[in-house]
Amino acid sequence: YEYNPLNWRTVERTDTDTTDSTHAFDEMRVHLYDPSWRLLESRIDSDFDPEETSPDFEEHTQLVWGLRYIDDIVSTRRDFNPAEEDGAEVRMFHATDAQFSSVAVLLNNGSLLERVAYSPYGVARHQWPADASGDGAVNSADLSIVLSSYGSITSSTYRSEADFNRDGDVDAADLAAVLAYAAALPEGTLSSPGIANRTGYCGYRFAPETEMYLARNRWNSPPLGRWIQRDPLGYVDGVNLYEYVRGSVVNGVDPWGLQVALPLVLPRPMVLPRPIAIPRPGWWAHPTWAQPRPVWPAIPIPTGARPAEPIGIPVDGIPRPLEEVPTLDAEDATTIPYEPPPEGSKCPKDPCGHLVKSYRALGKQFGRQLKDVTTCSEAKEMYQKKLRYWQLRWQADRCMDHHNLSDGKHAQATLDAAINRQKWWDRVRALCNPEIEATNQTIRQYNERVEDYYRQLFEHQEFQRMRFPFGESA
Repeated sequence: YEYNPLNWRTVERTDTDTTDSTHAFDEMRVHLYDPSWRLLESRIDSDFDPEETSPDFEEHTQLVWGLRYIDDIVSTRRDFNPAEEDGAEVRMFHATDAQFSSVAVLLNNGSLLERVAYSPYGVARHQWPADASGDGAVNSADLSIVLSSYGSITSSTYRSEADFNRDGDVDAADLAAVLAYAAALPEGTLSSPGIANRTGYCGYRFAPETEMYLARNRWNSPPLGRWIQRDPLGYVDGVNLYEYVRGSVVNGVDPWGLQVALPLVLPRPMVLPRPIAIPRPGWWAHPTWAQPRPVWPAIPIPTGARPAEPIGIPVDGIPRPLEEVPTLDAEDATTIPYEPPPEGSKCPKDPCGHLVKSYRALGKQFGRQLKDVTTCSEAKEMYQKKLRYWQLRWQADRCMDHHNLSDGKHAQATLDAAINRQKWWDRVRALCNPEIEATNQTIRQYNERVEDYYRQLFEHQEFQRMRFPFGESA
């Protein structure tokens, strides 16, 4: 391997033919990365000759990453004729689990190429598409499952693991697939030679020659269930410098090979590249090098906050900024329109009496004056009662006008109610808007603390990216 000053593996030379007694390197890969240390492209010279002055790359393999997590693998593109510049001939997509391990590889038409299961510590068990039993081989056990599952998806015998082409029927096509028997690959093999997938457990890069995973700063050995190098940050994850994710292999991941990240509190990819200076000699011994990851402080949640996401710290443990509470506008005072009875319908003897009685009965339930209300909550409660009173009264007035029972007094009463309603709403705004503004001030202070936390976290991750560029023994 060759590494650049940032400790990124840039060149890989491999002896793929172990039966050759000379054990000379016959394959070379040149790796290109993004600022988050994610592999973007591998240029492969499959007939590498150490005597060559310039490599002849026969294949370009490109990887596409998602935004959910720093190692969220989405797609792999293989271009077997880079000189043609006609794009990738093969486009494969990855299905991942909760730890972002690649558990299946599919073509762009949805057909399954291969699957893989992992032990808790990442030992791979390769599975062919027609491996219904999951033991790694396509054999008589899979044939028995297919024969016992014949039928459509509505049949009681249907089993999805026997429907290899996912067409909703276990039929002759699935039977033909399972009759092409295939032996199991050795335990620990991530992918078949034809697929050559190298993104596996937790999104780490797999090295088939050693059956270990590279998590940026350290190598992880799945059979041993631990790192094979000491933690460069020291004792941030406990007294055992070789322990993997503090033993929490079902929940934890460690994409940087430095410090465990618990479920859903996952590092995100850097959006913009930033220049990184080469540190001076002795920088790794600086006492602040082993600084811990910033801890989210316990900040009280402002009362009345209305964020787009759950208030405070949601389930993923990452704080979110809060949205400010909107103030009350003068135009928010509304009423319900009255719909008169249809033309030609028979009117009761006293068609509007029930409305008059309703608003008069409601008016007797409260007698507090406008000046007596001193708090926002009281003003809102009283305004709701008043609003119902005015709405009923307005409907009664419209009813009187519709049946020609009004002598002009009701129209003036309706106007008085509208003016009174606006006065009450102005009182609500005068009492509530100062409280809302005080809440918004608290929310702004809360959001400043959230931004400060993210700034510290980003600086911490930037600082981690510059660790040990010359190797652990430097």
